[in-house]
Amino acid sequence: MNPVPANYKKAADVEAIVQKLADARLITTDEQAGKDTVTISHESVDRCLALAEKTSQRKS
Repeated sequence: MNPVPANYKKAADVEAIVQKLADARLITTDEQAGKDTVTISHESVDRCLALAEKTSQRKS
């Protein structure tokens, strides 16, 4: 997946989604080399993200 640019107009929405997924323990968040990172903790999230990315590519 591509990183979310800092100037992305909906960065706050992305942060809210990431927080909800982390609260549900589906992902873990960390900071490495000064950059925020997200690690998928549950394989079903990986499958859903792949499907969402495919759907997004079809719409553009």
